Amino acid sequence: MATTIALGLLAWLATTLAPAGALAWLVTRLASRRRETNRTWLLVATTLGAAGGMSAFFLERLVLRVSGARDHLATAALLPLLAALGFIGPLEEGLKLLAVWPAFARRALVGTVPCILSATWASVAFVAARHAATLLTSGRPGVRELVALAVATPCQILLSGTWAYLLGRGARPATPGRGFFALWAGVAIAHG
Repeated sequence: MATTIALGLLAWLATTLAPAGALAWLVTRLASRRRETNRTWLLVATTLGAAGGMSAFFLERLVLRVSGARDHLATAALLPLLAALGFIGPLEEGLKLLAVWPAFARRALVGTVPCILSATWASVAFVAARHAATLLTSGRPGVRELVALAVATPCQILLSGTWAYLLGRGARPATPGRGFFALWAGVAIAHG
């Protein structure tokens, strides 16, 4: 049991925390020249992102188990694709947007840089929490699972940055930029 937890923790550090932390550090470093980001709201977005990651993990497992799709994930090619495109992608991107929205609605995020920074940190926390839950509940992760987590980590963070850019491009504060909802829907489908 102790070795399984140790291997899961090591796998989580290698596949999730290291790349996510490096990407978050890079985005923060690039944005640090500007003083327009409220650190309190950044912490709120990060906390909500972590809560969203855990919620997504358990909600996805519940829905797949109740619907019976979980039994067919390894055999049917169409069912997992539909589950990913129609449910998992929009759910995960929606929870990340929900982590950033309170600060955006209160006009604490004005402009593209604060929105991208908040979305990046919310996504990092989301990915870290979700992947930690995945690794801790899967027992001993295989190479396939580790590669999938390692590839998913930067993809999730970078995809969130695309919608965050348009979120901050609005003509007025607390108003998303033109094309935001279409781009967000595209990102949710691409995420799936």
